[in-house]
Amino acid sequence: MPKTEQDGMKMIRNYKMLKKFVMEERFDGSSARPNEGVSVDIIKQDQISDETFIDESERISFATLSSTVSSTQVAIKTLRIDEGDKSANLSSTTYLSKLQEVVSKRNHQFQHTNIVEFFGVGTRGECKVFLVMQIANGGNLRDYLKANKKLSIDKKMEIVKGIASGIMKLHGEGITHENINPKNILIFDGIAKISNTPLQFEKPFDKAFRNKDIYAYDDLFDNIGYIDPNAFMKGDYNNDKSTDIYSLGTLLWEVMSEKIPYKDESSDGGILGLIRKIIDGYREKADIPDIPRFPAEYISLYTKCWNGDSAARPTIKEVYDKLKNIN
Repeated sequence: MPKTEQDGMKMIRNYKMLKKFVMEERFDGSSARPNEGVSVDIIKQDQISDETFIDESERISFATLSSTVSSTQVAIKTLRIDEGDKSANLSSTTYLSKLQEVVSKRNHQFQHTNIVEFFGVGTRGECKVFLVMQIANGGNLRDYLKANKKLSIDKKMEIVKGIASGIMKLHGEGITHENINPKNILIFDGIAKISNTPLQFEKPFDKAFRNKDIYAYDDLFDNIGYIDPNAFMKGDYNNDKSTDIYSLGTLLWEVMSEKIPYKDESSDGGILGLIRKIIDGYREKADIPDIPRFPAEYISLYTKCWNGDSAARPTIKEVYDKLKNIN
């Protein structure tokens, strides 16, 4: 717990920054087939029809995408190029070309069954670009668990092993996701895929594509259990892979318990009070009483993952190997 008023104010400032980070818009994508590392296409606006936006800011939509041979239902994410950082010497066509290049590179770099994939990008006017992906027929992981209350333990183990395998691919490529939570795990025909993986742009494109729009429909309490408590005092993650391990530990707990972490704590001291408790070592109950005779190795694994000492957490390979050996 912060020892001085100055420490408390620092924690609050960092909390506000992290709140924005957790709720910010990031590039993400998906594919119903195994990730093949394909290059993405340039999608023209006239290929899109019957578009319906599902949020007030008109950033996320469902639509029909038509090609010369077929039509398919897709999800589209529209993003605004930051005009304050956009170079006057670069056209929207140049930005679209760069986006196509970076997204294609990302698809090739992260070829993995458990990582989602884009298959198209496009532009809307001078200051908007969009990314096209197939619709996740199972929704995000939290919604999937809510809609499938009778999932077997074996199926849940398959899901968490897939997620761990996807994170292991990211870490092997030197990438920290920094935002692992159930809303960034999409389900395709029962297969879990990690979305919202970072895209990396060099100058002058990095600032122009740094989109900070806030999800109006997101609830910070739903994600508070996924934020590494060390980040509340530091104010950032510094590409520390152990932060993904902390988040994964909470995910392992939620998948089996089918409960939102700390949801019952929301009325006890407010969110800042909960943050202080988490920094001091408070965690959800390790045992899952609704699942009798649950493997002790699994419980031990996620409690190690959410250790307050980041150096004491296992690596993603250790997590994955342990999950493979749990019966």
